[in-house]
Amino acid sequence: MLTAFGKMALCQEEQDTARLLNEFRKVMSFNIQPYIYYNSVTKITSIPIIEVGDTLTETSVFYKNRNDLYYSNGHMDMYLQDSLLIQVNRERKTIWISKVNSENMENRNTLPLKKAELEKMFTRKYNIKKVITSENIPRLTFDTKSMNTGTSISLEYDENKYFPILMEFEISMKQPVTGEILTELRNEGTDVTKIVQKIGNEEYFIRTQKMIVAINGIDITGKKSAQMPLWKEKIDYDGVLGEFVGKGEYSTFEVTKLF
Repeated sequence: MLTAFGKMALCQEEQDTARLLNEFRKVMSFNIQPYIYYNSVTKITSIPIIEVGDTLTETSVFYKNRNDLYYSNGHMDMYLQDSLLIQVNRERKTIWISKVNSENMENRNTLPLKKAELEKMFTRKYNIKKVITSENIPRLTFDTKSMNTGTSISLEYDENKYFPILMEFEISMKQPVTGEILTELRNEGTDVTKIVQKIGNEEYFIRTQKMIVAINGIDITGKKSAQMPLWKEKIDYDGVLGEFVGKGEYSTFEVTKLF
């Protein structure tokens, strides 16, 4: 049976959770502004490292001008303009073009979860806390842990503008490994000593992956958005034939129209 103190503690905990989730929502709602520009650096690390994609440092840029979007990470450009989704891959020398319907365009300007749904999901799955870093930056942390898995999401932000500064995602796994799986991994050439630990009499697959995204230069005034690159700078369209072709250095790229 709950005492009066117990009821007060639960009530306080619910209020704190709701308050912190409201701050999280305010920060993440920056992406529904009509005009957005920012650049970011993404760093991925893994322990242990198994394949090339387990480590990555990538710089990207993002523009939004009302219903138009542009994103580039150096080797890939993505345009969402003129009801077209266009992906230009410099490494593969390909251009993919597809149609985007008006309903999907409108859905981009809404948050993925409503307030009640967000609170229900995070309250059920995560322990939530707020701290102030040594640089005097607020940091929200969402942690969930079970016997074999753990997930941590952290968000640092500007408390005056409610703009994100840094997001961090970490997933850790501990999974029992059978002899058959070990044999299969060895046959594939995997050094199992890097990914398997013996705890007691059992062997476990243990792995931690982390992604950090640092966001810089957020501008919502429209000045930067007006400088958004356009797909027509790289691609020509023949209205009579209904065909798209790359131009300039993109003239040799393979164009695939998916509509």
